[in-house]
Amino acid sequence: MRFPTGAALPAIIVLGIFLGGGAARGEGLRPGQKEAACGEGSSPYGVVLQDLNGDGKADLVAAYALPPAVWVCLGDGEGGFREGGSLNVGGGGGALAGGFRGDAKSPILAVVSSHDRSLHLLSWRPGEGIFREHEPIPAGLAPSGVTVGYWDAEETDPFVAVSNEESNDITIVYGLGSDEPVITTFDLKRSWRPSPLPSSIVAADLDKDGRRDDLAITNRSYGTVTILYGGERGRFDWGKKDFSTDRQPSAIDAGTIGEEGTPILAVANAWSQHVTVFIADEARETGFREVTRLRTGRRPASVSITQVGDLGIPLVAVGAEKGKRVTAYLLEWDGTTNRVGIYDGLGPVQAVEVGCLAGRGKPFVAIAAARVFGIGLYGEE
Repeated sequence: MRFPTGAALPAIIVLGIFLGGGAARGEGLRPGQKEAACGEGSSPYGVVLQDLNGDGKADLVAAYALPPAVWVCLGDGEGGFREGGSLNVGGGGGALAGGFRGDAKSPILAVVSSHDRSLHLLSWRPGEGIFREHEPIPAGLAPSGVTVGYWDAEETDPFVAVSNEESNDITIVYGLGSDEPVITTFDLKRSWRPSPLPSSIVAADLDKDGRRDDLAITNRSYGTVTILYGGERGRFDWGKKDFSTDRQPSAIDAGTIGEEGTPILAVANAWSQHVTVFIADEARETGFREVTRLRTGRRPASVSITQVGDLGIPLVAVGAEKGKRVTAYLLEWDGTTNRVGIYDGLGPVQAVEVGCLAGRGKPFVAIAAARVFGIGLYGEE
């Protein structure tokens, strides 16, 4: 779908794809046409969909480079959003991730700024808006990605991990909410591969121990993925042998497939114009095997996974920076794919986040693009 060049120019688009009668299998996905925008500014670089106020409806967080700010927009559960506060933070672009902390599931936001090479930890509360939890925490050189994981199965004890391309390491911060959070570094350099250039990172439960304390990291220099398994609080161990994806991996996300919740990884490869999808396989030397490749526009820069329908079918959304498009696919267990939408004319896409407005029945895609030609899409039942 293309948008007229004379249309309004919100900087965050939201695309809604609702499930029709085939909700149990994730079938019947079709786009609709409702406007949605969040925040003010230009050059947005990050989006997050999560329920911030505990009303069971997905809210939208958007990060902008100009002026540097993070915006919260509260969702109505039907694809509409209203402003819920903003805070000047960061600068020069970076990355954004969201999560929760404590038994009360207080929302936290992690913003990495490429301008000051720092991690900014933020919170949001009804009536208070966004506020800082700490002074900026130094990251490594050229921070490129950020993710939120958890040391415990109840997901009350989070950590933040930042991939740093030039210093070839990961900054790990935990003990969030305390006056002095713990800051450690995990060195990714190895003697036979000294400069992996870690370009993106995601936390997930990759060993199926019930905790999202494992990390998957893309290595731009070598076209590979590194797995780190979470151990005792604050410790990570090398996984199996790194496995190849393709040229210049730029983004990664994790999900599950099947009734047993088998882990899957989706890697966007900037120079190969596709996303490589891997599934966990203990019989393989690397622990994962490739199952399919999803075609994208030129230079895919972001990828996101969510589960839809009663069976939790993975829905993968990919944003192409040069191709100025977002492509969405449904993924079956055997690697069969069903492309459910291509959205063109969006400007260079910097980030996508796919989630559900309610349960697994209303998938929603948020898009951050440097230039936006139009509006969000909203599905009518």
